[in-house]
Amino acid sequence: MEHPLISSNNAFQNLITFYQKDQAARTVLVLEQVLRFFFKIYKFKTQKKDNSVKTIHNS
Repeated sequence: MEHPLISSNNAFQNLITFYQKDQAARTVLVLEQVLRFFFKIYKFKTQKKDNSVKTIHNS
């Protein structure tokens, strides 16, 4: 039979592992959201540049 301290230590280790996996998953989600946000800004800025270049060529 396992010593109670060892099994509780194992449960604690499992809790830490679960927490780390949860944090990693949240980090990935946040990174995806941040990247999407920056890509939207980048697209918007490049579209503005394209429009200003077209305007210059048209005049």
